[in-house]
Amino acid sequence: MNILLKTLAQICRTHKIQEKLLLCNTLSTGHQLLESLSKENVPWLNLRPVTPLELATEQAKPILLTKNITIPTEGQLLFLLEEILQQMRANSQLQYFAELHNQNSLTRVLYPTIKELRLTGITASQLNESSFVDPCKGQEIITVLTLWEEKLSSLNWADAATIYNIALQTKTNSSPYYLIPEDLDLSPLELTFVKHLTAHKQIILPQDPVLNHAHSHTFTTPQPTPQSPLSWLFDPQNSPQTPELTILRAYGQTNEIRQVLRHLQQENIPLDNAVVCHSSTKYIPLILTITASQNIPVTFAEGIPLGFTRPGRFTLQLIRWIEERYTSLILHQLMTSGDMRLTSATTQARLLRQANIGWERSRYIPCTESLHQSILQKATAATNEGNEPYAQYLHQQAEHVSTLKQTLTQIFSHIPDATDGNVSFPELCRGISQTTSTYARISSPTDGLALAAIQDTLTEAAHAFSGTLPLREALRRLHQVLDTLHAAASPPKPGHLHITGLNQAVFTHRPVTFMVGLDANFPGSGLQDPVLLDQEREQIHPELSLLTHEPAKRQYRLARYLSSRRGQIILSYPSYDTVEGRHTSPAAILLQAHRLQINNPTADYSALQESLTTPAGFLAPSPDQFTTLEEWWLTTTLKNLSAHNINTVTACYPHIASGLEAHQHRAGTDFTPYDGRVDPDLDRDPRISQTLTLSATQFENLANCPFGYFLRYVLRIQPPEDAQYDPGTWLDPLTRGSLLHDIYCTYLRQTHNLDNPQPPNKQTLLSIAEELINQTKQTLPPPSDMVFEHEREELLRGLEVFWRVEESAQTKPAFFEVPFGFGQQEADEAGLGLSEPVTVTLSDGKEIRIRGRIDRIDYGTAENLYQVWDFKTGSTYGYEEQAVFKQGRQIQHALYAFAAEAILKQSGTDHNAKVEASGYLFPTDKGEGQRFARLQANRHQILELLSQGLDIVATGTFCATDDQNRCTFCDFKIVCRYPQASTQAKEKKEHPDLDAWRGLEDYE
Repeated sequence: MNILLKTLAQICRTHKIQEKLLLCNTLSTGHQLLESLSKENVPWLNLRPVTPLELATEQAKPILLTKNITIPTEGQLLFLLEEILQQMRANSQLQYFAELHNQNSLTRVLYPTIKELRLTGITASQLNESSFVDPCKGQEIITVLTLWEEKLSSLNWADAATIYNIALQTKTNSSPYYLIPEDLDLSPLELTFVKHLTAHKQIILPQDPVLNHAHSHTFTTPQPTPQSPLSWLFDPQNSPQTPELTILRAYGQTNEIRQVLRHLQQENIPLDNAVVCHSSTKYIPLILTITASQNIPVTFAEGIPLGFTRPGRFTLQLIRWIEERYTSLILHQLMTSGDMRLTSATTQARLLRQANIGWERSRYIPCTESLHQSILQKATAATNEGNEPYAQYLHQQAEHVSTLKQTLTQIFSHIPDATDGNVSFPELCRGISQTTSTYARISSPTDGLALAAIQDTLTEAAHAFSGTLPLREALRRLHQVLDTLHAAASPPKPGHLHITGLNQAVFTHRPVTFMVGLDANFPGSGLQDPVLLDQEREQIHPELSLLTHEPAKRQYRLARYLSSRRGQIILSYPSYDTVEGRHTSPAAILLQAHRLQINNPTADYSALQESLTTPAGFLAPSPDQFTTLEEWWLTTTLKNLSAHNINTVTACYPHIASGLEAHQHRAGTDFTPYDGRVDPDLDRDPRISQTLTLSATQFENLANCPFGYFLRYVLRIQPPEDAQYDPGTWLDPLTRGSLLHDIYCTYLRQTHNLDNPQPPNKQTLLSIAEELINQTKQTLPPPSDMVFEHEREELLRGLEVFWRVEESAQTKPAFFEVPFGFGQQEADEAGLGLSEPVTVTLSDGKEIRIRGRIDRIDYGTAENLYQVWDFKTGSTYGYEEQAVFKQGRQIQHALYAFAAEAILKQSGTDHNAKVEASGYLFPTDKGEGQRFARLQANRHQILELLSQGLDIVATGTFCATDDQNRCTFCDFKIVCRYPQASTQAKEKKEHPDLDAWRGLEDYE
């Protein structure tokens, strides 16, 4: 036993039946001390741990009840401070701290300072602006403290300082013995109360001393005789014996924790015989991740961050979903994360994406109903066509959509709608709590504790503020109470490895102690408090703690902790920062430990480094010391213990064998199936298959990158089309281009209607634009009115270019949005078009069927002559006067010329129609109204070009492009191993099987 336990044991023997109260900072640490006493076979009776605040509350209870004073929760006090800051902001009393308030972090930063000032016994009237380096700052802190005192009084609330002050006015009860650890950490007001209460029956519990280290104890007691060699940590030359401890290092923090687990396994140490004390809370998520992956039971004294539990992740993601205007992509991520409890979660998530919601709460149910109706229509069509299996599949999908709608309806029934931008804060708290309770997945006891913590916190928050708030402010307050929440805080448990920070470690006693994180960052730098600088603290009150003293306090706390340990002690530090990519040094206290260990007070860091073993890394010291399968694999493979028997590996893992084979073939010079070769299939060739139609976009994709064509049109892989919420953007380029096309077409049809033409009118153009812009606004809500107005004005300004282009046009528009190959209904609605695809005869006599929509057909320079134009709403990048076909990547003008002639002739509009020019028109700011006309004198070249390109499809040689510039906007970069695929394609380009691909280069 250490000195503290021995003293406590002696008191329990001396005062067996008398009431004894053990003062401690938390009840958990007190119970740990009593548990340690029991493990030493020391009986105790009528002894219980209490906190100073618990004693003060009990002492003040008569007055609190008489005056009907309420004790608020921490959450209520936080919201009270937030109200004070909002009030000061509204009254222009917040200048110095205004920026922090704008960043939504002032409440969390200021609350500890207000609490510290109050527990030091300082009131607003005692503060003076002259004590602060900036009088404005001083005035604001004084105002905050003044309003704090006033609001506590008006609400009849008592914070901790108020409770202590009331307790100090009461008479003390001297019946129990008060057992007080000599280093009990107390604020000045707490200390005054404890001394007042325990003056007659206090027993100070001495602890193992730390010699030759300046430190003043909270309570004075004669220094006991040192019993641990580590008491001489800072006085190694006078130590009568050397300690039994081990100093280790590891390659990064992850391997430092793995080293702990290896040591436990190698030494066959039961988990509940060990405690891991860390120097930083950064270790908590790291330890949690590693132990969870190995199913190692652990307890955390400080709990674990909310974001490392399923309910925590669910709740935070739910709030993010609301924050970002109910963006469907976030809900999709939540559904597929595994943190949401849903039946057929993957199917519901896929259908949510198909509903094309984008964002806005109001769109979810209508879009889901629309998807449901669309699927049922497809099912009916499939039944009529005799495809009953497909019809049954569609009916099943419709049922899943109904389930999705029920899920969405239930979620929205919980979460209040902020239709006017405001929301009832209690209703929002209750709604998020109910949604989390209903849908958050619980997969472990820790998740259950996290859910309970979330429910308690949200219930407390709902009681703390009962009014209505702007939605953004309400969500910000939720972040305040949830972002720093830790769940599942626990004392040591049987069968569990216990994890604790230095502040809570001193009363935890186990035979084996690991202290991790002792690199040069320990004990810290003693940075100044951002609210109260040390020089201000000295001016305000002599008992305010100075942050420059914190490193020395932490160093002493660790030394005291080590001196109180009995049993095996292992100290370690990460010798390499894997994030920064640099070596790190050990903490100074490790050098002291080494000096004490070797009984050499002059040893330096080089001696310490030489004495240490090789840093623990990703490999286990030997195959029989691994803690995970990955460690065994790396150890046996990289240490050459398995002789790199790749045949054994590939026999066990056929997918690895396939991957290695693919890698080998791709690295070679032959064109193989791993580069895009597939068996020829006549059904893929539009020249052979009568069911296939070809569009200009399809062929241009083929010419741009055959492998991309293969993925999109052969394998039919489609990238997900998710409308992502961007607070600064309304329309993406594709939607913007579609809207402009609709505006152009609608206006031109009105002003050039063959039956009832109207004179060109700029106001008509703008009116049409306004109407279509507002329609788009209804189907795709903008993120804000400001963004909408900005993009609306941008669209209207862009129409100035379109107007100038039309005014200066040398040709007269005739037909617009002319479809071919999309059915009779669309052709009838357009006024001109063909229901069937247009047949084009190639240079070798074979035929292909093409379909598309022609933006515009103009009358030409003479009778029977026409011009075909395609609107482009982007920039003119990639378009040149001389580059007509660009190796097949710009052929739309030529195909549409063939199509226009066929449409005009077959519809009876003009049996002698001939297209004299076809090209691209850029009627926007980016395009500056430019035209790129392609004369039709060499139209035979397009027929040869089409044959050349379709030979790629016929031969099944879908190689990747060798030009990385073509990959910039590709949807499939992640699939084709960009940029390696382009590099390898360049090396294989001369392969004889790629003649068709190389042949496209002749058509510029």
